[in-house]
Amino acid sequence: MHLLLPLSLLAAAPALAQDATVPAVDEGFNALGFHIAPLDGDPRDPILVVRPGRFVQWEGYAGSLVSWSNRLLAWQPATGPEVTLLDDVVTSNFAAGLAVHDRVRLQLAAPVHFASTGQDGQNGRVMGDVRVGSMIALLRPQGEGFGLAVNPWLDLPTGDDQLFLGNAGLAGGLSVSASQDLERFTFSGDLGVQLNPEIALANVQNADGILLGGAVGYLLTPSLGATLEARLFPALQRDDQTGANVPGEVLLSGRKRWDNGLHVDLGGARYLTSGTGVARHRAFIGLGWGQLYSDRDLDKDGLIDKEDACPTEPETVNQHKDKDGCPDQLADVDVRVLKDGQPFAGAELTVRSPAGETMVGRVDRSSHTAVPGESWGAKASWGTCFAGEASEKVREGANTINVPLKRSIEGAVAVTVTADGQPLPGATVWVQSDGNPECGTTERMTTDAEGKLRFALGAGMHTVIIEAPDAAPARRGFKLHRDEVRALDVALAPSKAKLEAKKIVILDKVFFATGKADILEASNPLLQEIADILLNNPQVKRVRIEGHTDDVGPDAANLKLSDARAAAVRAWLIAHGVAEDRLVSQGFGETKPLLPNKSAANRAQNRRVEFNILEPEIEPKGEPAAP
Repeated sequence: MHLLLPLSLLAAAPALAQDATVPAVDEGFNALGFHIAPLDGDPRDPILVVRPGRFVQWEGYAGSLVSWSNRLLAWQPATGPEVTLLDDVVTSNFAAGLAVHDRVRLQLAAPVHFASTGQDGQNGRVMGDVRVGSMIALLRPQGEGFGLAVNPWLDLPTGDDQLFLGNAGLAGGLSVSASQDLERFTFSGDLGVQLNPEIALANVQNADGILLGGAVGYLLTPSLGATLEARLFPALQRDDQTGANVPGEVLLSGRKRWDNGLHVDLGGARYLTSGTGVARHRAFIGLGWGQLYSDRDLDKDGLIDKEDACPTEPETVNQHKDKDGCPDQLADVDVRVLKDGQPFAGAELTVRSPAGETMVGRVDRSSHTAVPGESWGAKASWGTCFAGEASEKVREGANTINVPLKRSIEGAVAVTVTADGQPLPGATVWVQSDGNPECGTTERMTTDAEGKLRFALGAGMHTVIIEAPDAAPARRGFKLHRDEVRALDVALAPSKAKLEAKKIVILDKVFFATGKADILEASNPLLQEIADILLNNPQVKRVRIEGHTDDVGPDAANLKLSDARAAAVRAWLIAHGVAEDRLVSQGFGETKPLLPNKSAANRAQNRRVEFNILEPEIEPKGEPAAP
C-alpha cells in the first residue's frame, strides 16, 4: 500500500512545476509500520494484535519473522510522475522475550532491513527502530478462559529516518489487550496509543495515533493454528489534507509448532485503507523457538506441564486436588458400629460429614465417598445407656471409622433390705430390664451385713427384685436417669407362696365372697406374691389356675362357680403384669377333693385355688432366664 503526498502548489509558475523536486527531509519517520507481537510460538497468537496468553516465570522465546512490504511511501508532485520514497522492503524482524515473573514478561524486537527501494534506487542494509517492551498480565487464562494484560513499550531511534525506516527521536506507547480462549477458537483484541515525534513534511503533519486491533484464531490441531486479524491506525489529531485518513490492513497467518519448541510462521497482509504505516501488500515467513510451558499439556488435562505435578498422567477431576494435575482418588469411608469388638446392627447410627449429619438407621455399617482431607465422624446409640462416637480426617482410598459402643451413661441403685424391722443380710438382689436389657445386669448380688447393696445400672427402665428365704419376693420398678442414685428401701414380708417343680404352693388361701367369684381384698397380698413369683421366673412358661369346691350344693352349680373363681384369679394376675398367654384357668367343682367332705374343716380345705405348672418342669432354685 502506498501513501500519496500531493503538494498543493496553487500559485506555482510553470518553471517551478517543471523544476519541482521532492521536499528536503530534515526529520523523517518510520513508514514501515510493521511492529510484530511477541512470537512466542503459541499457535493461536496473531502477528500484530497482542494476545495476553498464559506464561510462567523463566519461560522464553526467540525468533525472526522475515517480511516483504511494497508500495509504502511515494511523492506525487504537482506535475510529473510519482516518485517512490519507500518500496519493496525486506526485513528480518528479530524478537525475543523472557518472563521474569508469572505475570511479567520482558520483550525485545529488533528489525533489520536487508533491502529496500527509495528515491535514489536500492538502499543497503540498515537497522530499524529497536522496540523494548513488556507484558504485565492482570488476568491469566487457565486453559479455556479470559486473559487481560497491559503492554507498555519504548521505540529507540536506531533506524534511518532519512530512508523512512525509523523515527527521528524516541517513541513509545501503551495498550491494553484481552483474549477469550475457547476449545478451538480464540478471540483477541487490543487498544492503545502510539506516541511519535512530531512530523512536519508536506501533508504528514501528525505524529500520535491510536492502535486498534482484533483477531480470531482457530486451532486446526493442537499444534497448528490459523489467525485472521485487522489493525487500524487512526490519528489522534485530524488532518484535513488529502491522504491523511485512517490507515489499516488485514492479515491472514498460520503457525505450526512442534513439541521441542520450534515453530514456523507463514502469512500475508493487504491494506484496508491507505495511510502512513501500511503497505499495499505484505508477505512474511518466520522461524522461532519458544520454551512454552504455558501451552504444553502432554496429558491433555487442561493444566500446563510446568504447573502439572504429573505431566504425563491426566488429572482426575473429582473436587480433590484438581489443580495438581495428578490422578487421584476420593476417600471411601466405611463406618462400622462395634460392640465387644464385633459388628453390631442394633444401634442407631448417625454419620457426620462436612455437609452435616445424616441419620442412617439401625445398621452395623454405612459406606460413603468423601474428599480426602475432610473430617468425618459418626455416633451411635443403643437403648438408653450405650453410646459411642469416633471421627478422623480421611485420606485417599479406604478409610474405616469404628464406633465402639460403651455403656457410658450410668446411674446407680442403693438398696436397703429389712425384715421384721431388722436389716436383712444375704438377701438376693437381681435386675430385670426387659425394655432395655443392654442397660441392666444379669448378676445376682447379695446384701451385706447391714442389709445394704449398691450397684451400677445404665439409664433406663429397670425392675429390681429382692428375694430371701421364707420371705415374699419384692419387685421395684423405676426409671433411672443419667448420674442418678436411686435409693430403694424394701421391707420383705413373710412368704405366702413358694415355687416348686410342678406347682406354686400357697401357704394361705384365696378368699372369695360366699357363693360368688368376687375376690376379697384380703387375698391381694397372696396374689401379688404369686404374680411376683411368675414375673421373677419367666422360665415358667405356662400355669393352670384350678378352682375347687366342696360338695355343698348342686354339682353343676359347683362346677360353674369353681370355673368362675379360677377365671377371676387369672384376670387379677393379668391385670398385675403377668402375660396372658402364660395363664389358663379351669374349674373342677367338687370332683377333686383333698379330704373327704365329712366335716366343716375338711370342706374348708377342699374349697381352694391351685397353681399347677404345665410347662416346663423346673428346679425352683434355678437361675432366671437372661433378661
